[in-house]
Amino acid sequence: MYKKEIKTNDGTNIVLEQINGKEEVQDFLYYINELVEEKAEIFIDRFLSLEEEQKWLEEELKANEEGGSIYLKALAEGKLVGTCIAKKGLYKEKENAELGIALLKKWRGRGLGKKMLEELIKLVKKEWNSRLIHLHVFEKNTKAISLYKSLGFKEVARLPEWVNNFGEIEDKIVMRLQ
Repeated sequence: MYKKEIKTNDGTNIVLEQINGKEEVQDFLYYINELVEEKAEIFIDRFLSLEEEQKWLEEELKANEEGGSIYLKALAEGKLVGTCIAKKGLYKEKENAELGIALLKKWRGRGLGKKMLEELIKLVKKEWNSRLIHLHVFEKNTKAISLYKSLGFKEVARLPEWVNNFGEIEDKIVMRLQ
């Protein structure tokens, strides 16, 4: 199981580790609902229930154990502040991986997202030897787009007016690691 200590640009210690089954579902529920409350640029658009989050966590743990995903959580003083995930493609796409990341608002802009993605990309290349790595982002999430570009991602597709982000219609951009 992957576990590493990293530092944000302001020197804060963060533990980055793979989910392991010891997580408290309430911590993930609080985290995701906080992202929804702040209207973060994620695909979830409503508060989730404890039951929904429990089911989700069980599915993610199973996928993680079976090698279909690599799910990392970022902890600051034991509190969940960010997550990133790689999902292995299925069938004819099994050589590819899709990434996702989310950070609580107060943790953005500290270099944590970049370090998390760098670690996740290393793991994806090492564990899966993925041929292609891609991610999706909303067009108005310009800070994330800049981050992804700094890591070597390039826009390869755009789905016009694909996302209803709390009443704002946006394009969904597909970016691929070059």
